[in-house]
Amino acid sequence: MRERANIAWPLTRIEQGLIEDDMTFQKFPALLLLVSTVIGVTARANDDVALYRVPVEDAPELKVAAEYEIRLKKSYPEHQDVLEYELPVELVGRRERVQLNQVASGFPGLLKYTGAQGVAICFEEAGTFVCSIKYKDLEIDPMAVEQTVRRMNSDPLKAANRLQVARRFAGEPQGILRYRLAPHLPY
Repeated sequence: MRERANIAWPLTRIEQGLIEDDMTFQKFPALLLLVSTVIGVTARANDDVALYRVPVEDAPELKVAAEYEIRLKKSYPEHQDVLEYELPVELVGRRERVQLNQVASGFPGLLKYTGAQGVAICFEEAGTFVCSIKYKDLEIDPMAVEQTVRRMNSDPLKAANRLQVARRFAGEPQGILRYRLAPHLPY
């Protein structure tokens, strides 16, 4: 359960190069296959609403401003699990479509997705599909972000908080995606 207590933990292990070399996580490939199959069968191949959050644990006053509803498309072309969504315009200043394809993770119970924009480590927890995503090479337009945030938020305090979240995202582009496998249940 240690892996699920901190969803950034697997990303740290990836950055340290430990996933491929850590034999303790390669002992249960059948479990990974089973979890992958269960998630693949349970999730639907259409657009659904998901919750996207920029990590702001050190600034609880920004928690509400750091959450965005996005449209997530999970599809299975040629039997490959694919996640597709657009990042919130308030974070990047324009439409940025993200596509991540599932690859072997090397961890039991965890799924790994990669693409041109980054890497995601995902798992299922209490009927919710959760991904910790770290981006690379995103083109963020700070002027467009500020204009978009001010245009979309008439409340000055909300706009200021959203701008703080966007600046944090620009400095360290990462996020957490939560997708309800049974959409009628709350997050």
